[in-house]
Amino acid sequence: MRAIFPCGALVWTLIDRDTNRDAVINFLDAHRLYVSDLAGQNFRPLSPEDATVLGWKWDSRAKELFCRRAPRHQRDGQYTDEDGADLLMARANP
Repeated sequence: MRAIFPCGALVWTLIDRDTNRDAVINFLDAHRLYVSDLAGQNFRPLSPEDATVLGWKWDSRAKELFCRRAPRHQRDGQYTDEDGADLLMARANP
């Protein structure tokens, strides 16, 4: 999934690896947030590898992207309610 924001960037939610080690890359694996320029170049991660993105929102007034993520505390690759959730914030370049 991708979205275009007024900050001149594309924001992508991707599943890029088999985080639960079941030999299948699917919706049960970690979702990561990436950003690129409008041409899809300069692709880089916004969220860490050891977490899954639960949702995100663009604040146009503050020009900030907020990401709700669940860090993985257990090393089995499974995300559970016990892992909790927190917020990440990224600012758009002026």
